[in-house]
Amino acid sequence: MIRRPPRSTLFPYTTLFRSVGSCIYSGVVDHFGRRTLLIVSSLVVGISMAAMGTYFKVQADDKRTAQEYLFWVPLLSLGSATVGFVLGCAPLPYVVTSELFPTQTRGRASSLGVTTLNIFGFLIAKFFVDVSDVIGSAGAFWICSAICLLGTVVVYCVVPETRGKELDNV
Repeated sequence: MIRRPPRSTLFPYTTLFRSVGSCIYSGVVDHFGRRTLLIVSSLVVGISMAAMGTYFKVQADDKRTAQEYLFWVPLLSLGSATVGFVLGCAPLPYVVTSELFPTQTRGRASSLGVTTLNIFGFLIAKFFVDVSDVIGSAGAFWICSAICLLGTVVVYCVVPETRGKELDNV
């Protein structure tokens, strides 16, 4: 059975956030460097997802408090996660994979990286609602947060800075 997604009033906001993030990205990518933007991006997305998970936990425990005092948290979390994602996690894996591999294997390695990213993106889109149904929305967002924060550590420990370097020197 194919579920029809509910109509969202957040669509115009996400479009705005993506546009703002894209404008910021184009101005800062060469200034701060790819590695730094990947770290900041995954950290911002991880913190935003943790905030969203906390909001859903509070809402499950005390709906009145969530509606009266924390009504702004979902929009702020969604906005910061979207801008953070557009600043680094969305565009930079494609750039970095093309810079890290030697010329002989660059095409195949980049293709494998892009395919892997798309498969994981599909799996997240396919199973997020099912996971939310089983463990709750808070748990699903906390899992996303943990993955992003783990990604921050991996980027910090493994990914070299490629800004300003010739491809042969990376």
